[in-house]
Amino acid sequence: MGETLQRLEGRTIAVVRADTAEDAAWIAHCLAKAGVAAIELTWTVPDAVALLATLRRTLPGSPLLGMGTVLDEARCRRSIEAGADFLASPVADPVCLAMAREADRLFLPGVATPTELWAARQFGAEAFKVFPCGPLGGAAYLKALRGPFPDWPLIPFGGLRPEDVGPCLAAGAWAVGLGDCLMPRADWLATHDASRYRAWLARTLDGTTA
Repeated sequence: MGETLQRLEGRTIAVVRADTAEDAAWIAHCLAKAGVAAIELTWTVPDAVALLATLRRTLPGSPLLGMGTVLDEARCRRSIEAGADFLASPVADPVCLAMAREADRLFLPGVATPTELWAARQFGAEAFKVFPCGPLGGAAYLKALRGPFPDWPLIPFGGLRPEDVGPCLAAGAWAVGLGDCLMPRADWLATHDASRYRAWLARTLDGTTA
């Protein structure tokens, strides 16, 4: 768990959503080849657990692989069994936190307020998914949270864009989660046009810590 958290420091976490496992796998491979160091599959991806196990064997560069939208005990258990390096949720569930800690896996509970942050810490969380950080104020909101919690690893997700990575890291973010803003255009996805998507990713991620 500690090693995973250290590997995430200063990095961008790319959140992959897709309508099919095939599309999600293609996106993940393009992200990995673009140098993204951490990739999260959401549970909305069909057969996400099986896909994670496949990506573990096939992705270049050995990025960290996580499961997102882990809302309950069943999803938590299956994510751990599939070999997820980290688990993330939009909520802070104490049962999931305890299960992940027992399995020595990093769990990122979703928090939006100081009270939720404090409660998640009491449940045993060591790092926190600040969600949805963009609509709450982005880097400015994160900086405000860092005031009373200067040493707690805060990872903003939700409504952020690549140009927000630098300001968030400067405001004290441990890492930054990016989702829809990194997903390919519909025509690139429909044709699996990797050359255009990867070229766009290289430009989009320029200046961020991938």
